[in-house]
Amino acid sequence: MTAGRHSQAIATDGCLVLVPGLLSGAREANTKVSAAICRLLGFAEQIGFPDNEEPSVESLVAGCLLPAAGASCAAHLTYLKDFPVTANRDKKAVNVLRADPAFQQIDMNNATLGNPLELDLTQDECDQLQQTLNNHFADDGLHFESKDPQRWYCHFKNMPQVTCTPISAAIGRDVARCRPDGADARQWRSKLAEIEMLLFEHPVNTARQQNNKLPVNTLWLWGEGSPDSTAGVEKFSVYSDNFYTQSVCEFSGVECRELPISSDTSSLTGRPALIVIDKFTHAKSSADDHDNSLQWFDEAICNQLWNRLKTSDLSEIVIWCGDSRLFRVRASVKRQLLRRLFYKPQPLAAFLPENELLTDVSVKTSPHTARQRN
Repeated sequence: MTAGRHSQAIATDGCLVLVPGLLSGAREANTKVSAAICRLLGFAEQIGFPDNEEPSVESLVAGCLLPAAGASCAAHLTYLKDFPVTANRDKKAVNVLRADPAFQQIDMNNATLGNPLELDLTQDECDQLQQTLNNHFADDGLHFESKDPQRWYCHFKNMPQVTCTPISAAIGRDVARCRPDGADARQWRSKLAEIEMLLFEHPVNTARQQNNKLPVNTLWLWGEGSPDSTAGVEKFSVYSDNFYTQSVCEFSGVECRELPISSDTSSLTGRPALIVIDKFTHAKSSADDHDNSLQWFDEAICNQLWNRLKTSDLSEIVIWCGDSRLFRVRASVKRQLLRRLFYKPQPLAAFLPENELLTDVSVKTSPHTARQRN
């Protein structure tokens, strides 16, 4: 998948909302705190991506904010944000890929990648694991480092020619079906076998398992590509708590505003607008936490967008919940409201993925965006 391919499917003169994980707790969601969400989704048409591909947050954000079609360049961009004061940082970022710590559940037939947030690693644990890896691979030109336990980087002497799946798109999937591909993929798999053996025997993982914590039993390689320039980037009003989105904005010179704390502090202005929310990708500690997140999203985001749509301040709203569909609701919803005065919102679980989707519908791009992409 490429950022450019998906960008043509989502570029609008309205608002694009990326909220992966929103539907993960839909069956247990409290309908009372999700009225505006359900209203927006209920009046939306569902659109499938080409070939039913499942995009990632990174590919969609890159399609909006990076000038060239292609990879999301996540390793390069997040490295520059994580290490802004590092000497010769631009040069160091060239031969770097993300190699995030992960847990894969292995059974008789396959291995499934877990949510890395559930590892809850400390930086001290990361330092110990990386020191072992760096000592072992010193002669091979590999070097691992991190500034945040969730984001590891692997520096290569010679950049491997691989095409990778972002970790956000690989979670919950069979590892064999989304592992790196390309000319140097076999070489990386060989190194990864050594890495997994070192991790399996490491005292940090032994201690974690004794404390009923998941071990770090693999690393996920991804984030290839280097952005050439920021020339010609379409300017969006961006609101996000997502680190990758913030990294792209910093590189591109686009202001990344904070998400509103509540409906009273909401100031979602500007068109076109991009809203990227990480809140629902985090492991849920309780049903109350999930309901609180839903209530915030419902009041501070969805209700404000709904009001802007009714007043034609927005031409349309496109929502992506993390699967292979887009939900698109247009300003013409006002006419639907007149015909459906007694419309009753469905529960959030009604919008879980189904087998049959509208794959023959495409979101129109604005003329300016279409010219830019071409």
